[in-house]
Amino acid sequence: AALLQRTASLLALCLGCPFEELMQRFTGIGGVARATQFVQERNRAKRLTARRIDAYRHVFMCGYDGTVFASGMNDMGQLGVGDHRDRLRPASVIESWGRGMEIICVATGGMHGAIVDAAGEAWICGVTGGLAGDLVPVPRPATCLHGKRICMVACGWDFTVFLTDVGDVYSNLSDDAAETSFSRVESVKCCVQVAAGNGHAMALTDLNALFTWGSNEHGQLG
Repeated sequence: AALLQRTASLLALCLGCPFEELMQRFTGIGGVARATQFVQERNRAKRLTARRIDAYRHVFMCGYDGTVFASGMNDMGQLGVGDHRDRLRPASVIESWGRGMEIICVATGGMHGAIVDAAGEAWICGVTGGLAGDLVPVPRPATCLHGKRICMVACGWDFTVFLTDVGDVYSNLSDDAAETSFSRVESVKCCVQVAAGNGHAMALTDLNALFTWGSNEHGQLG
């Protein structure tokens, strides 16, 4: 045990990791493997060159190499790492669900997160955001958008907005509240960018026309 502690202490010193956290991964069956995985993920997160970062109560970081790391609140499984434990340090989302997938866009909401892969598939984790049913701690495909190639995503508190490669916008935000399914925003065509606030959404077209919808309690729709 003393040798194990000295080894972990030396590794913690060299790697800049908290000693207690490294010891937790060393102890028990498969401890060395867990500690090794922890160090590898930590070093990958440190080397990550961010393609996109989005934050609410939790953070998604998408790298140019297609990897995704998440940290922060996880009480509803919104980190997509397979459990409901908060993360103070970045954890790999890909390792928990889609090893080998390339991610191009991420977004975070109040209690959910959304991910778009290189194939144009949309994924959601957590609660609300367009998912009906129980908490989803591992990203689940938005099946109602199957067949549509998604290229961008934005999240509000309890809703999600998706942009397709042909400029169509799909959202579960109505004028009054978030729904549990997505529908096309008929008034917006040839869109090039989407964004979302706490309770409202915005879409910009290729002619620089800006469309807004959702809550206007504080005049946020402009």
